[in-house]
Amino acid sequence: MFDKKGMFNKLKNIAEATVDTAKNVVAEQRNNYEENKNHQIKIEPQLQEEYKKELTVLVQQQFSNLEEIQIASSSQQLELQGNVINISESHDLFNAYRVVFRTITIQAIESLKIEYDKKINDLNDFLNYYEIIYDTYYNAIAQKAVGILLSKDIWTITQESFVARGKELSSYGLQAFNLVLAKINELNQANQKILSSVTSIGASMLGKQTNGNQFANQFIGACADNISNTNIGVTYAQQQQLYQNIDKDNIFKMVFADYLGISAVLVRHLIENGEDIWIPDEISKEQANNLFQNITNPSFPQDKIPEALCSILSMSPYNEDYFRFIVSKYGKNDETLTLINYFGMSDVIE
Repeated sequence: MFDKKGMFNKLKNIAEATVDTAKNVVAEQRNNYEENKNHQIKIEPQLQEEYKKELTVLVQQQFSNLEEIQIASSSQQLELQGNVINISESHDLFNAYRVVFRTITIQAIESLKIEYDKKINDLNDFLNYYEIIYDTYYNAIAQKAVGILLSKDIWTITQESFVARGKELSSYGLQAFNLVLAKINELNQANQKILSSVTSIGASMLGKQTNGNQFANQFIGACADNISNTNIGVTYAQQQQLYQNIDKDNIFKMVFADYLGISAVLVRHLIENGEDIWIPDEISKEQANNLFQNITNPSFPQDKIPEALCSILSMSPYNEDYFRFIVSKYGKNDETLTLINYFGMSDVIE
């Protein structure tokens, strides 16, 4: 015999248990929301603008102390273990620009690190101030490059167009920032999806089981005033985890690459305006790297390594690993230090 009362009690128990679960979820999300209210991600345009002006003045003062850029070039002969590296005048000119801007970049990065540590202490600071720090130092270096173009009567390149081209070629530091933004958006969407599904799925299931009785309505009532009109955003705990996951040392390396890339943009503009300047192409870079991989193989003839290294430095010398290998193989002496200093790699082997 069908036990209507027993079945009703079972359904009632299921409904009450589900309501209790829903209330627990709601309570947890309410706690998250209350905590998050005091730690909301907040972009503050006025503070950003004030900081931008303040930092711009500071960076201009720092860069005003740099010596005037003067570039001269001539063919060079460098030596390594009795082998000669012939550097053409056009290659020497490229190298001169690169070394000057590498020196400027090193100084800029040291100042940027200090500013970063002073200004950025949590995720909110990162979102408000990182791009300003990145752009302010980038623009200061780019201004030096545009000044060289103007001194050579190249007047069709504005600083804005120069910066835009530079960031098209290399913007690793900004990509790191955008990855953080993407993760925030992903977490925000996931959090909202969880909350909305608690209401819609739970209410739908209970509504079917209880035919819209008081338990379904109780469930909906428990959720509606806490969830349906709430944007929970990214919780404070998630913000803390995101900030801890930011590898600032890796970011500094990416920013260094972006800033150093400004010299390549300058050289490209100079070449396009008629200057004879050597520039490493992708084929030469690949060949140099392949040769380097071979000479680090124990089977490579040891007596041929100096000759191979000279070929590498003639083709595409601007890889820090090459100079670390040279020092590990031959030590620091007048010959190796001459190579290291000429190609602007002294900071690599300190």
